[in-house]
Amino acid sequence: MSLRYCQNCGIEIKRIPVSVTGNVLEVEPHFCRSCGQALVSPVFVDSEWDSDDLEVDSEFDIYDFKNVQEIANIAIPENAKELTLEQLRKHAVQAIWKRLTGIDPFPDPETEAAVAREHERQMQVFIERGTPPSMALPASHHQAGQRLADSLQKHHLAWVNGLVSHVSWTAEEVETYRPIVAKFYYTIEPCDCDAVEYVPSETAAGFLRRA
Repeated sequence: MSLRYCQNCGIEIKRIPVSVTGNVLEVEPHFCRSCGQALVSPVFVDSEWDSDDLEVDSEFDIYDFKNVQEIANIAIPENAKELTLEQLRKHAVQAIWKRLTGIDPFPDPETEAAVAREHERQMQVFIERGTPPSMALPASHHQAGQRLADSLQKHHLAWVNGLVSHVSWTAEEVETYRPIVAKFYYTIEPCDCDAVEYVPSETAAGFLRRA
């Protein structure tokens, strides 16, 4: 896995230092440090997922007794008796998630606003460069052997500067992904290649532009 940007908030993804039995290692994060979005391998939308290829974080082994003790210590605060059951559960989830992923699952409004501003800044950089941002979207929910040819429709994933690439999704998937890709200034449009001539983009690999 080597994503450059989070598909949810757009922040740049960097390797993170993790302390393992006294040693500090740099590992690829499995979750965005800002919004908590799970990071998946950058397979494009028409490719298939293979569950055997999914990466597993083995840096923190929950079957190691010392690690379980550590989790228990951070999950139960010293003022636990002063908290309600719901507050204690939230603290435990927050503490454990931050320990395992390095991100806060319950960010405050200021953090969320900062993430939104950073995302907008990075999108403006992409526009200035004229290079569409990459995204990591899952393949069609239908397995290859279960797909019906007439349920998949070819569409254009059109970026704000007019560059397009092809995707094949069902009508349901189009509506599911539409708000996701919109965060990166993409729209999903009907494919009109039968009426309009497109040629490969000289500046963005994998994209087409009107001839």
